[in-house]
Formats: sequence, C-alpha cells, structure tokens
Amino acid sequence: MSRRIQHLAAILAGLALWSVAGAASAAITCATPGALGTSRVLRIPTQGGAEYGTFRYGPLPLKAKEVVLTFDDGPVAATTPKILAALKSQCVRATFFMIGKRVDADPALARQVQADGHVIGSHSWAHVPMSTLSPADQIADFDRGLASNQQATGKPTRLYRFPEFKHTPELLAYAERKNIAVIAADISSEDWRGQAAEVTLARVLERLDARGSGIILFHDNQAHTVEVIPRFLEALKARGYKVVQLAPAL
Repeated sequence: MSRRIQHLAAILAGLALWSVAGAASAAITCATPGALGTSRVLRIPTQGGAEYGTFRYGPLPLKAKEVVLTFDDGPVAATTPKILAALKSQCVRATFFMIGKRVDADPALARQVQADGHVIGSHSWAHVPMSTLSPADQIADFDRGLASNQQATGKPTRLYRFPEFKHTPELLAYAERKNIAVIAADISSEDWRGQAAEVTLARVLERLDARGSGIILFHDNQAHTVEVIPRFLEALKARGYKVVQLAPAL
C-alpha cells in the first residue's frame, strides 16, 4: 500500500473522532467584558500524521471569519510573556510551536504558556532545515523536540511544525507512525522581517480579509510582534472575526 493510500486511510479512520470532538467543543468562558474571546476549540485527529495548512497541505474545516492563531520560535523571556499578557487580556487562546532547545533553556516559561490555556506543539529541537540532516538525525531532532516539551510540561506533544515549513519525506512518514499531526499555515504575518508594527499589521489584515479565514502565523520571539498582537486582536474584533483554538483530539 502506498504512503498516500495509507495516509488517507488513517485520516478517514479519524473522522469519527473529529466529528465527536468538534461537536463537543464550546466557547471558552471569558470574564472580561467586551473581550474578543475564543469561540471554540477545534480538536483535530492526529492518527497517521494528519497534515493541515494550505501552505503545504489541506485546509482545516474552518467557517468564514474563523481564525487560528499560531506562534513559532519561542519561548523567549523578553517577548513571550508580553504576548501571553496580550492574549489573556482578550481571553484568546492560541497554539505555540516551540523550539526544543529554547524550552530546555526556560522550561518554566513553557509551563506558563500551558498554564494560560494555550496548546504547545513542537517546532523541532534545533530549528534547522530538516533536509540538511541525515534521515537518522532528522528523527533524532524530531524526538528530542517532543521530549523537551514533555519534560517541561508533563504532557505529550501531538502537533509538529517543520522549520520554514520545509518537510521531508522521511519525517512525514515518521510523523505518521508516531501519530503526530503536521501543521503548516494559511496566512503568514511575515513578522520575522522586523518591520514597523503598522506595516506587519496592515499586511496580515490584508491577507486575512482576502482569504476570509485560516491558520495565521506569528513569531513570539519577535520584539515588534509584541506591539502587533494587541492591535491585531482589536482589529479581529472590529472586523467580526472569531478565534478558534487548534488542539489535538483527546
């Protein structure tokens, strides 16, 4: 059986779980009047290394005006807590794809992300393009990133994002065997460019309004992203968008 057929069979096997989990999802309670809030949790099946995000794979089942907020490259003490505070002020929950060596350097901050209700995924351990490593070293990095998260938080990680979205056949096949979902994105803020906050804000809103929904990529290690996020959340609220948190199915 080919990899594609095996992958499709695993996805189909997870649809019943997805349906039940999705039906059970509800808005997260928010005590802050007028906050944007989190409208629901979308729990995705991870069997067979399911793959989502139209930069590389298929779309999530989002409705019009629904967005998933994701952050890469943390945790970083100078910036991540400020982004957490901005999210908390609006009762918004996101998914953080963390670099394992940064988790090892500051496990308490990873635990803070988890304690605030955010989902933690892996963004590799060393954050190098996987294609530059041997297949054995790719798998070692993959496993080490997952282990770093679990050691810090006490919970297994079921979501993975490739550095620069550059997947390899070896690691896609390994994620299938490990039942880890691979997450790309639909919209990039390109905040890594380090431009003025208003430039980044205008770019991501233009792309979001053109697409209407999707997985949005930010980086919580970028200083100017700290300025962007509060303004972005206010803009989402003004434009009538709803935030959906991405999480693995239980």
